[in-house]
Amino acid sequence: GPMMVELVLLACLLKEPQHCETFHVPFEQEMQMPQCVWQSQMEAARWSGDHPDWAIRKISCEMPAA
Repeated sequence: GPMMVELVLLACLLKEPQHCETFHVPFEQEMQMPQCVWQSQMEAARWSGDHPDWAIRKISCEMPAA
């Protein structure tokens, strides 16, 4: 069956570009890696809208550590 994949964003503060953090954005339903990759841009755009002080540097899909 589908595995739980999560979206992982590396984002940096616009006011402090050297201050970066990794954010784990869980999907509401289980999805497989290709779906995560396909939806990652849309999810990242939504996250960006909710976090206007942050600039996304890197988007990746990862299996959560158990």
